[in-house]
Order: sequence, then C-alpha cells, then structure tokens
Amino acid sequence: MSFADIPRQELTTMHKSFKHLSFLSITALAVGASMAFSPADPAASKHASVPYSTVSDIMTKKCATCHQGATPPAKFDATTYKGVMKGNDHGSVIVAGKPDKSLLYTLITATTGKKMPPRKPLEKEEIAKIEAWIKAGATEK
Repeated sequence: MSFADIPRQELTTMHKSFKHLSFLSITALAVGASMAFSPADPAASKHASVPYSTVSDIMTKKCATCHQGATPPAKFDATTYKGVMKGNDHGSVIVAGKPDKSLLYTLITATTGKKMPPRKPLEKEEIAKIEAWIKAGATEK
C-alpha cells in the first residue's frame, strides 16, 4: 500500500494528528530539558557563585578586630575562611545554605540581646553579602 492508495480525507486527518502529536512531543522535550537544567531551588541559582572573598573584607574589618589571635573571644577566629568555618567554642557558626540556622547570621541580624558586632552593627549591604554567601553554600571559592 502506498500513499496514493489512501483516500485524501484520511491523509488530511493523519496529517493533522501527526502535527498535533509533533507539537506535544516538542513541548514535552522542551519542558523536560528545562527541568533537567534548572536547579531544584530557585534561590540557589540566584546565589550560585558567592565566594568567601565577597565577605572576607567584612569579616576582617568588622569581626577580626576582636576575633583573632591566640585566644580570641568565644574561640572564634574571623581572620581566615578556615577559622570562620571552624566556628567557636560551641561549634559551627555557619550552616551552609541556611542563614537562619547559622549563629553568625543570627548574631549580625539581632536587634536585641547578644548581637555582633556589639557596638556598631553591620550595614544592610554587608549583612546581605554574608547572607548571600551562606545561602550559596558558604564556599571558599
């Protein structure tokens, strides 16, 4: 059997069905591809590359003025990435990806009680940089 043997009306119906099926197939492929390349957490792509160098100046200028040396307060050394990630005498101060669970972020955003730095709060932009760094995974590079 060849196409010449199929009545014209059936060919038209088959062509319409094929076009509809092709559109659905292309749409499904496009949706699948976009899902494959999209991060599970939209916020992660927003903060995908925030290295420690983004916040190191803040840590040095605002935190390491007290938190440095052989016996820093709370045993928290803010002079290096390794020191920040090591934490303090109570443990980690950073929970990568979760600023609200990170002691460092809690202390720099506190409005009452224990807050850091104790005398002069960080600027909103500085807090935003630290938050973005933590959300992005608190990586060194």
